[in-house]
Amino acid sequence: MCELIGGTYQQIKPVLDVDAYETDPNIDDILADINKVFPNKSVYYAERKPRKYKIRIKYSYCFYVDGVRIIAKNLKKLLIKNGFDKNPIYDMSIYDSNKVLFLPMTTKKTDGSKIPPLIPRNCGEDFFKCGSSYIKK
Repeated sequence: MCELIGGTYQQIKPVLDVDAYETDPNIDDILADINKVFPNKSVYYAERKPRKYKIRIKYSYCFYVDGVRIIAKNLKKLLIKNGFDKNPIYDMSIYDSNKVLFLPMTTKKTDGSKIPPLIPRNCGEDFFKCGSSYIKK
């Protein structure tokens, strides 16, 4: 399952897709980066088990900022202004028009290929904290 995040004028929670290769990124460093742009906001995240991607090991995470609404293209501009595009772990392509993100626990891509589930890590009982939309059902 996936959710649209790049609809015209669609407001989403700020979401950051992190993909690192060979070295697992430091979660505290990522949270510090996010807190520079969104101070005093709760940040939730989900992760996939490391997996072999082509010839390298891939580490994947999604981070979600609670209590903020923003349009994806404006989020991309804000992240670029704050230098996120200079760090290759941040996937900036997700903010383009009509992009989708996989929901936590999804195990297949849209083409049917299998992927490890995106497991929520710090959202407690509220699964929807690890999602970019404000849809609750």
